[in-house]
Amino acid sequence: MATTSQSSHADPDVRSPMERPGTEGPGEVVPGFGGLFLDEQDNGIVYVYMLDLTQQAQAERAAGIILQRRPFREVRVLQGRYAWGQLVGWYNEMRSAISAIPGLERKDVDEKANRIYLRYGPAPGTLQRVAQVLDNLGIPRGAVRVNVGAPGPPVPANPDVRALQLRVGVTPSLQLTAAGEPATFSLIVGNGSPAPVGVEYGLSTRFVVTRPDDSILWDSLNERGAIRDPLLRRWLAPGEELTSAAEPTLSVVWQQRDNEGNTVAPGSYRVHAVFDAAGGLAAPPVTFSVLPENLDWDTLTSQLQTALANAFPEIIARAQTHPISIMELADVTGDGYPEALVYMGAGGATTEYAALVMVEGGKVVVPPFKRRDRSLSALWLPRGAGGAGRYEHSIGLLQSAHAVYWARFSKYGEPRDYCLADVFVWNPTTGAFEFDEQLSDEMREDYCRTHG
Repeated sequence: MATTSQSSHADPDVRSPMERPGTEGPGEVVPGFGGLFLDEQDNGIVYVYMLDLTQQAQAERAAGIILQRRPFREVRVLQGRYAWGQLVGWYNEMRSAISAIPGLERKDVDEKANRIYLRYGPAPGTLQRVAQVLDNLGIPRGAVRVNVGAPGPPVPANPDVRALQLRVGVTPSLQLTAAGEPATFSLIVGNGSPAPVGVEYGLSTRFVVTRPDDSILWDSLNERGAIRDPLLRRWLAPGEELTSAAEPTLSVVWQQRDNEGNTVAPGSYRVHAVFDAAGGLAAPPVTFSVLPENLDWDTLTSQLQTALANAFPEIIARAQTHPISIMELADVTGDGYPEALVYMGAGGATTEYAALVMVEGGKVVVPPFKRRDRSLSALWLPRGAGGAGRYEHSIGLLQSAHAVYWARFSKYGEPRDYCLADVFVWNPTTGAFEFDEQLSDEMREDYCRTHG
């Protein structure tokens, strides 16, 4: 990666067609265009921001309009956040107001960042005053990068990377629908230390999708390439995070295809991200799933039998004479697909066994439960009542709370009588249903008032 100190803005020959309102500039004739710049090591490569990454032809058209006097051989499309017309319009709208804030040294539309760039000299309250201008004009703060000079040492070229905390986000969820539902991978870079940390980074953050064995399926560099760009320098305050809202190259859209353009099959995958700093800083990989397009529990009987037999072999062995069946369905993980409470057979004269099952990576699994004693394992749940109304076990799914509950009482007039309720809330980070003391106490109060 180059470490040149050249301007991050295109030269006047490149910029002029974009700044002539009313002429045949790309902002007028190429929908979704967000800016353009040249590779500093190879000026035959052009990077074009587009709101839609699939618009290769439109990106080439924009490059042709702008670079009519300059030859190029390749156009690489980058994910744009803002259209060029939006940026120019906001820039013209804010110019007088931001110029009135003392200390303005530079203002421009930065093609390489797909944002407006402002630089001020050191002065207290500058950021707050700029933010107020943007809010008053209805201009998104993420569309403007503000650099305020400050006394003190420059950002170091080699930051203390131990202070940086990296994590990867997957939207819309960690369980995607098959048939090409786009997913957005985002890298969040945070300062986990109690002191400010200087970071020097480039714009070639890399995202890689692998199979569970870490064999590579898709690499973002195959689509958008490595961006040869002067290094950016930034201070992160304690607890501050750098996200794709401020740095668009920290996210990428994946169309559920491999490097050859083939649609991936339902299953479990991992996404890795490497931050373009200090030679490459890797975030912990995140596991996600691509689910079958249509989830029909009636077609999953054999998988249900296998998953339950592996989790509860003794119960399933005793219950062979009772067919497994679905008792209740609800989406309690928030992934858009229903989880199922499954009947596993009789547990006594008036009770029966049940368990929660879900689909993960295209396969039926029995999720773990973290209990009151913090132990973690699969959990079977009893349901039923008897003793002429003197005992009961009640279970169910609480979709709005993303939870499973188990309430029960025993009232024989003995010292060991009880009335309890356990609520287990889904934790997508740990992949487990975890005991929630507050919700359990609230349910116990309501349940025992009428039952215990």
